[in-house]
Amino acid sequence: MKKQRMAIYVHIPFCVRKCRYCDFLSFPWDSVKAEVYVADLLKEIGQADWSRVEYIESIFIGGGTPSLLAASVIGEILETIFAKAPLSRDCEISMEANPGTVDLKQLKALRKFGINRISLGAQCFQPEILKKLGRIHDDKTIEKTARDVVEAGFSNWNLDLMFDLPGQGIEDVEESIRRAIALSPTHLSYYSLIVESGTPFYEEWEEGRLPMATEEGNRALYHHGRRLMEAAGYHQYEISNFAKRGKACRQNLAYWRRRPYLGFGLGAASMEENSRYINPRDFQIYHSRISQGAMVRELEESMGVQEALSEAMILGLRLTHGISMAELIGKFGSEVDSIRPLIIEQQRLGLLIPGEERIALTEAGMDLANQVMINFL
Repeated sequence: MKKQRMAIYVHIPFCVRKCRYCDFLSFPWDSVKAEVYVADLLKEIGQADWSRVEYIESIFIGGGTPSLLAASVIGEILETIFAKAPLSRDCEISMEANPGTVDLKQLKALRKFGINRISLGAQCFQPEILKKLGRIHDDKTIEKTARDVVEAGFSNWNLDLMFDLPGQGIEDVEESIRRAIALSPTHLSYYSLIVESGTPFYEEWEEGRLPMATEEGNRALYHHGRRLMEAAGYHQYEISNFAKRGKACRQNLAYWRRRPYLGFGLGAASMEENSRYINPRDFQIYHSRISQGAMVRELEESMGVQEALSEAMILGLRLTHGISMAELIGKFGSEVDSIRPLIIEQQRLGLLIPGEERIALTEAGMDLANQVMINFL
């Protein structure tokens, strides 16, 4: 198996408290459990097979709230990775942080240890909506933390925003985006709330107590936000992501372009060749495997050519530039012929752009992205 460039994901599952809409793998902060977890994580990274990694193109430390860990601990995690494989000259090393969980001193230390991109989870700027979401911060805390990020010397950073939040109107969306833009992040993400089963929001939604927009209203909020961000110089490069020139998130691009990645930590996924692996989601099982020196990850799915092609289409269509037909043929050969009738049909419906060089969603296709993508399953 030839060596390849690789993206790296590290999962830190701890939060101050779980937000009411969140179904990510996370649990409240526990200093004893966190110490055990970090020790296990370092062992997992050290024991992993790095022989197929030519170089690392990006590292993303997500969660959870990684900024709850001391900067020195983040530095230890990075040093363990750095010892295993070379970095590309311009390797992007991102870390998620929540407003109010990181200060200027910690941000400066994180830069010293190698973090060169911060992703702040703002979500919105209305205190009453933030409280409803279960966020621990308010609008002033967002602005203070953002200013600290800039003062610490980060020239590349993201601000997460959400829309179609309970009780959120178009004026709220506009205020949030304008206040976000005023902070001058180089990247903005803009995701619609999805009410997931098992969350407090899901219970409220089932009982009819969660005021949310209609499908038409949801699309209006999305397009209004898009226009505001694009007018401010943020180029939309993916359905939910906008960036200044040259600042698209490389970790996300690796996922959407279906490049290989290694995941470390609880519940982390890895993808190499056409095989997807998953780590245990249970803390005790994860700890037990690490302690025994056993293989941590297990095979979740081994894809044939057709399944891999379908996945490449679904991921690639998230990008506004879409997928190069030449690149697709280079990877999947004559198998691409099996989806040509589907492509032509979606073009006829006005959901994919015309032509044969590139496969990409039209404006109308973006509104119906899930329906378009499901055709390629």
